[in-house]
Amino acid sequence: MKTKSIDRRRFLKGAGVTLSLPWLESLWSSTSHAAPGDVPKRLIVFYGTQGMPIDLWKPSGTPSSYQLGPIMNHGESFNGQVYNLADHRADCSIITGMDMTSAIDDGVSSGNAHNLSTGHALCATAMQPGGKTDDPTLAGGPSIDNIIADRISPATVAFKTLHVGLRTPWEVSFTGPAQPVNRLTQPQGIANALFGDFTNMTPGQIATRRARQQSVLDATKENIAHLRARISASDRHRLDEYLERVGEIERRLNANIAVGEQCSPIGQLNLQPSPHRDWAPQVDYFHPYYDPDVAAPVILDAMVEALACDRTRVTTFTLGDCDRFHWLTAGMPAQVIDAYATGDWHQDVVHKYWSSDSNGPSPAERQQLGAFLTRVAQWEQALFAYLLSKLKAKQEGEGSLLDNCLVLYCNEFGSATHKHDDMPYIVAGGCGGAVRTDQWLQANGQPHNRLFLAMMRAFGIEDASFGDPTYCGAGPLTGLLT
Repeated sequence: MKTKSIDRRRFLKGAGVTLSLPWLESLWSSTSHAAPGDVPKRLIVFYGTQGMPIDLWKPSGTPSSYQLGPIMNHGESFNGQVYNLADHRADCSIITGMDMTSAIDDGVSSGNAHNLSTGHALCATAMQPGGKTDDPTLAGGPSIDNIIADRISPATVAFKTLHVGLRTPWEVSFTGPAQPVNRLTQPQGIANALFGDFTNMTPGQIATRRARQQSVLDATKENIAHLRARISASDRHRLDEYLERVGEIERRLNANIAVGEQCSPIGQLNLQPSPHRDWAPQVDYFHPYYDPDVAAPVILDAMVEALACDRTRVTTFTLGDCDRFHWLTAGMPAQVIDAYATGDWHQDVVHKYWSSDSNGPSPAERQQLGAFLTRVAQWEQALFAYLLSKLKAKQEGEGSLLDNCLVLYCNEFGSATHKHDDMPYIVAGGCGGAVRTDQWLQANGQPHNRLFLAMMRAFGIEDASFGDPTYCGAGPLTGLLT
């Protein structure tokens, strides 16, 4: 049968849309809905600094019957609500006894402990020449967040990886050797970057755009129906495949509970300096809202919305080298306040507490400084609980956003002594049912490369090694995956 020639440009104009058109795809990636079976997995990395009083962080008892330590079991108020990591025990796998072996081996002869930590924390391989002593950006990368992002991030997401956090002189996220990811640190700048293109839309305007999108789909299907009678059998087969793809977009648009259903873009912020600040800032990075008690929860809120709105599927947060924890000094002895208020919390609290030379603290001072270190660690763990609570509050598919995430907590050091063994790790969230939770895993000195291999498996990535293959011979960490 001879068919009449059809002007392809005129047909596409009449149809109004194809799957490759950016208008439709970009709208779906911002405020869309995906069918329950399409709910994606996401990765979040929460990186703390300055170490952890590890003995007070570890659980006690046995893996089959354990109690959380006083650092993990502590409530802290954020925005008028108390958050406690103990409330998320069932959402977490707590991992103890794991070593950052690649950093230990890399720094045998020399190396700045901080450079080694940030260079190996997510890369797990030797740093570039000069990196471990002079330049912390010379990591051996890429880091685990970028490896996973390369495999799971579709082209439609605005940010393949989102790297945010407070001020810190060190980098942890790398796309390759000596290629750090640019980190966003200003809360309003983060909100603008993520949502500046549609935060000014009212609910009515969003509904209007969705209705317009549906009308485009309806017009497309109508044009296809008219076209079927005018084309060959082989072309009808191709057209049916196309129509099936159009139907998939329509299912995503009209799904009841799925990706984007609880997307709440963040607009203009009204941040003020910390009400607890009682001194004039002495360093330039203390913008009025850089105080961590004010900025950190807001940045985490933006991260959660970025994931809920499908602006990104992989994000890292660095708590940073804050050097000021003024809001935590209430009730602390005057000696502690004097120690941190000089402007170098790292030197005057962390280093002094662990010092054993003549400049070290007296027994009484050590007890006071130790109490302050513990207080800071408790605040950090409660902030991690804040993140988990926000993720859990977002309904998605048949569960929550947390159920579809793998959230990794890690720290710069295994203790405040600047060591790289016995590191604190928490893996939270179900990663779509791939990860076990409500357990305590004892790694017994295994290298953290094995943890990253297990994380990759949770996302369906079957690579035989990550980072330095020397530390991957035993395969993924056992016990973490379902």
